[in-house]
Amino acid sequence: MHSEEISAREQIRDRLARYTIASDRADYEAVSLCFVENGTFKIASHDELIGRREIANTLRSWAKSRGHGERSDVFQLHLLGISLIDYQKDEARVTTYFQGFSEIGPDHVGTYNDHFRNTDGQWLIARRVAIIKWVNPASRSASKIAERNSEIIESGR
Repeated sequence: MHSEEISAREQIRDRLARYTIASDRADYEAVSLCFVENGTFKIASHDELIGRREIANTLRSWAKSRGHGERSDVFQLHLLGISLIDYQKDEARVTTYFQGFSEIGPDHVGTYNDHFRNTDGQWLIARRVAIIKWVNPASRSASKIAERNSEIIESGR
């Protein structure tokens, strides 16, 4: 492994951490800056979000609807697990396992399936597909996630 690849892998891991911490802090502007300008984000069977502005506005709206960032008794905390990084010079395919916790304890688990791109020396997300594999029935989002995610889980994607 060459120093360029080692550096890219560390920058990708840093970007994953920045995204996760910003999301947990309900800082959706910072979340959107983890994407290329016209980046895309797909969660379960929702329509694909396109561009930083739509990503920030939609995630903020979803968070607000479940009280995240609005109430002191509501929180979310995501822990990232292993990341498999398939590095290809100025692009990388990355699969990362995650666990989500909330005020009820374990809330949901899944994978982020990302396409990163080196853009002006920064490794940013060009496309993210988040797949939720399990949701706690007591989760504030359980019914919404289960409805929207059922066909993806069933298909094994």
